[in-house]
Amino acid sequence: MMSTDDWRVLKRRHTWELLAGLFQSSDQDLTLRNSILEVLANLTCNAQATTSLILKSSLLHWIEMQLLVSTAEAIAWIKILENILLVVDAQKMESSTAGEWRFIICRCLSLALRSMTRSSKPEPIFASAAPVIWRLSAFPGPSPHALPELLDHSLKGLELLESHLDIPPSRPMKLHSASVPCLPPHSGEELHVFLLNNCIQTKPMLPPRAYTFIGLNGLRIFSLIGLLLVFSSNIVTLVHDIQAVNNFQAGKAAAVSDSATNTTAEDILSNDYIIGSTVPNQPAGVFWAVLNRLLIIFQIIILLLSELGWPAAFFNRFFPILGKDFGVGALGIIQCLIGAAILSHHVDEFSLVAAFFLFAIGCLNMLAGLIFRESAKSKRSITSWREHSKNVLPTHVAGVDIRPVATAAPSFVSSVFKNEEKPQGFGIQGERAAGLKGYLISKPIESLPRYAPNRSPSAA
Repeated sequence: MMSTDDWRVLKRRHTWELLAGLFQSSDQDLTLRNSILEVLANLTCNAQATTSLILKSSLLHWIEMQLLVSTAEAIAWIKILENILLVVDAQKMESSTAGEWRFIICRCLSLALRSMTRSSKPEPIFASAAPVIWRLSAFPGPSPHALPELLDHSLKGLELLESHLDIPPSRPMKLHSASVPCLPPHSGEELHVFLLNNCIQTKPMLPPRAYTFIGLNGLRIFSLIGLLLVFSSNIVTLVHDIQAVNNFQAGKAAAVSDSATNTTAEDILSNDYIIGSTVPNQPAGVFWAVLNRLLIIFQIIILLLSELGWPAAFFNRFFPILGKDFGVGALGIIQCLIGAAILSHHVDEFSLVAAFFLFAIGCLNMLAGLIFRESAKSKRSITSWREHSKNVLPTHVAGVDIRPVATAAPSFVSSVFKNEEKPQGFGIQGERAAGLKGYLISKPIESLPRYAPNRSPSAA
């Protein structure tokens, strides 16, 4: 905004009311909040716009409500309050609000100074608030009731800074600082530079849902790695079992053909498991051992496709617990069952490590399923970011739900009306349609009511 004419256009279009609603509904969108603060800084550089916002839009009360909710942008609010104190006509504001405007500014500054105890860098907050407090106390007229409380918070903030102040004796004292503070009024460009530097130094630019997205996708990557390791180890174990069975069959044939009694051969043939394998030495033991490995490989393939999300329609229809509408708890249970089935046999080191890793990942998936429930897969989906970007406008403005009330009719309603025949009315067509369906419509007998006089032939 460059002039008063620009403010008239913004006022006529109720632009500030829309921006205020966007600011209240965007708790996690730091970029949008900072942009709205920059617009407000430009507005408060204009005297007419600032006066109109305070008297007609209750700007000071709105700023106090925002500070009650969050003091993350305390320095930006302090700069905006300094703009207000500088550009408005103090006498007009005193007569219009009976001194209430200074009282609200004192409370806003008190809320900003309270945040010093929770801030990692309280020095900028106190440095920004000090000139505003001085300017507020220098106004002519009676002092606001909240000014003593504001000064008390200022002293506490100063004590907090002194407790963390450590100046070595050998350090030379400088009377002049190289950095010159910016003088009010603070424009949106100046506030933009400050907020950008503050975000780079102190706050990450990622919203909280981004950390959930990264964490769940990291778990999915480890899950894929564990499934691939178990898949490879099962193929290796299957090959070793087949080789051990072949050697066992060859040794068994040699022992039968040998007429001499060999105690060692008998012990080997009577062992519970075929030596060097996981195959039990019993009828159809080879079949069940190979079938067990093949079933595990088949389950691993299904779980791999489920983690990749392809084909989604197949899983939603035939394996709903592995589809997108369910969480990752069922996936973790299946992974734990596969890991326990492998660990229950004596296997080589590669299979042992792979099964342990898959069992641990299954436990993490069950924990994630308990925490996020059915929304786990939607939170880790890349397409979910597109869905979030569609909801740019807020659903609530100033506490009022502005979402559309009308919703789409259920599918069964449309099917009912679609199957319903066209009405025939009460005429001849309706009578014919009723007759075709077997309904008989009797015509009423013509008669006169009891109180009507009888008609005589002479009268007719």
